[in-house]
Amino acid sequence: MKHFFKYFCSYLILCAAAAGCNKSGVNSGTAKLRFALIVKTQQNPVFTCMQRGAEEEAAKLGVEVRTFSPAVEKNFQEQVDLVRAATRQKFDAILIAPSDSKLLVGPLVEAAAAGIPIINIDNALEPAEMQKQGLKIEAFVGVDNVAGGRLGAQYLAQQIGDAGEVLMLEGFQGVANAEGRKSGFHDEIAKHPKIRIVASQTANWYTEEALTVATGVLPKYPNLKGIFCANDLMALGAIRAIEQAGRTGKITVVAYDNIKEVREALLAGKLAGTIEQWPDWMGAEAVRAAHELKTKGTLTNRDRRSPLDMVSAESLKIKDIKAVGVR
Repeated sequence: MKHFFKYFCSYLILCAAAAGCNKSGVNSGTAKLRFALIVKTQQNPVFTCMQRGAEEEAAKLGVEVRTFSPAVEKNFQEQVDLVRAATRQKFDAILIAPSDSKLLVGPLVEAAAAGIPIINIDNALEPAEMQKQGLKIEAFVGVDNVAGGRLGAQYLAQQIGDAGEVLMLEGFQGVANAEGRKSGFHDEIAKHPKIRIVASQTANWYTEEALTVATGVLPKYPNLKGIFCANDLMALGAIRAIEQAGRTGKITVVAYDNIKEVREALLAGKLAGTIEQWPDWMGAEAVRAAHELKTKGTLTNRDRRSPLDMVSAESLKIKDIKAVGVR
């Protein structure tokens, strides 16, 4: 009931707040541009960081960004409803980090048909489904998740001496960013003949699910040397499972996102490293892309990729913390 109330309030705010949007979908030069930022969840710090980046850039450009999300990331239908509400209210652009790469294509087709440009952020929409339904997006803003998975594998291999048994905890199966990280990790580990992936299981991005999965896997593999988690929230669950099994210091954990909640684990040596993908930059860049499109009628770059950086305890101690992604 609590999650439903949060989502329902978000939905009502979306419907009411957009009433003053530019109805034509084209900047008249007098009306303030308003963009709907629809993210997967505001329970994950990655997306609150993305929201902050978008709102800060909007303030610089003199436009308005309204952020909406389902109460829980796996509530895909709630995100569908939010897209349709934004379409009815004729926002000047929809900036979306889709929870599901296929399910969101249909409602976004409706938005595009209504003349609302779509900027896809973070998790890429499924190309085959877009082609099937005739969806054209204006730009993609995100990272190369396959490269991110490779980076995680390379770093984990280095940390465990390029030999041993490892586990991967995956995100939502069938979703582009999760599948990209998985593919990159598996492909890179295959280049290290002395490393063996003993299990690769989804924990659906959640801490508690990761705790459950890791708790079940650890007893089966007493010689496990490493775990790669496709996001930091799952890493927090894996670290707890390792602690409860009395194996702290014996299993190396590498993760993905660089949220502030894992910094204590980094400094304590419980987490070897985490990949920074700059969600604040993604939010800001999506706003810049939408603003450019609405004010100039075209885009100079429709594929905008953020860098990937490995953050470790050592890099956290560097004085120029901005250079290592510490927000």
